[in-house]
Formats: sequence, structure tokens, C-alpha cells
Amino acid sequence: MARLYELILEDFVLKLAYLTTVIAIGCVPAFAGSIDDSGVLNIAGSVEISFGNIDFFPLGGGSGTFSIFAPETGIFGPLLGSTGTIMDLNNTTEPVGTTVSVPDFMTFSSAPNLELTLTELPAGTFGSSSCSAPAAAGQTCTPPGTPYDLTNQTATSSTASFTVDGYLTDTNNPGVQTPFTGIFTTQFEGMNFQQVVATIEGGGTVDASYSATFTATATPEPASMLTMLSGGLLLIGVGAFGKKLRRTNS
Repeated sequence: MARLYELILEDFVLKLAYLTTVIAIGCVPAFAGSIDDSGVLNIAGSVEISFGNIDFFPLGGGSGTFSIFAPETGIFGPLLGSTGTIMDLNNTTEPVGTTVSVPDFMTFSSAPNLELTLTELPAGTFGSSSCSAPAAAGQTCTPPGTPYDLTNQTATSSTASFTVDGYLTDTNNPGVQTPFTGIFTTQFEGMNFQQVVATIEGGGTVDASYSATFTATATPEPASMLTMLSGGLLLIGVGAFGKKLRRTNS
């Protein structure tokens, strides 16, 4: 009879530990990181590029505006069809490849609780060997010291892209910084990148429309990870207890 009671007790403890762990893990969002700030954002607008400057339209005011188009996901989902503001960039205050801090780099008219802070404008990744070569389709170029990756689509048309890094903050989720990466892309119809580079290096400007995609990816809250680890250790401990109890009574 004593052995039967021991088996019943062991089974009860194991089930109680399992139930407690499941409840604890399930309740994590209510106590830590309850808002998931992950998501994808797509924007479009116009820009003027000059030597050391990225000036978003409308020009000359220190910032520009953009529209938000589909698809949007996650935290950005409700922003579809609205507009926002983006800060102009200057190589003096935001040097390429250097850690910076530009609060309010991007804000949103329909979601004042959201803000993107810029932390880096990474250097372009293409080499410069083809930057002054005779134009041909498929060539790539990154002018030294710039963020631009240039590609010739044909001998008379080209594209440019550049990347920005930073973090998203949400006043509805205070204390959390969600990293993001944004990739801007623009097309130059009727200009190969050799012409674009020559214009900019000669002190001129090039205007174009652009689109950009931002991806924000939340990381697990320390409290969430601690709770899951504690639950796992609890199950391991109870399992060890059960084995010891069985050995004792065998």
C-alpha cells in the first residue's frame, strides 16, 4: 500500500510541475515584453543626391515626407496608406560607417508613439574598379567613402541602393529598443552610374524617386528567457526526484 501511495505522489508532483511550467511560460507576455515591435514597413518618396548629402523631398527643410504602401506587417500594419517624416542626411553629421545617433530619423503621422532612431549609415559593399570604366550592363560600383551600391541595368540606365541601421522605440512599450535595417533603392532612367557619379563629383545633384523596406526584429526579453529556463530546470529537477524515488523503493 505504501508503494502505491508513493507512485501516486510521484505522478502528482510531475503533473503539477508540468502544469506550473506551462502556465508560467504562457503568462510571460503579460509580465515582460507584452508588445511585439517586430514588423516590415514599405515607404516611397523622392530624393535629391549630391556630394555628401541625401535630401528628401520637399527640399531644403532638413527633412522630407514619405508615403507608406503595402505590404505592412506587425507593428507597422496599421500605418498602411498614411505618411511620415524622414530626416535628411549629411556626411558631416552622419559620416558613413560610423556609429551615430539621430533621434526622430523617421516618425509617423498616424502613430506618434513610434520613432526610428538612426545609428549607422553603412558604407557600400561594391568595389570602385568599374566606377570609371566604359558603361556596360551588369557593372557595379561603390564610390569610395559613400553608402551607395550602384548597378548598371543597361549601358544607359542604372540603380542605386543604400542601407540604414538603427532601432525602433514605442512609447506604448517603454524601455524596449527593437533593431531595424532599412534598404533604399532608386532608379536612374537614361543615366548609367558613370554619369551619376560624374554629376555628383562635379558638384551637381541627381533627383529620383525611391522606395525603401524596413525590417524590425524584436529580441527575446531577458525575463522571458529566465522564465523558460526556470521552467526547464524545474522539470529536470522533478524528473531527477522521481528517478531517485524509484531507486529508493526498488
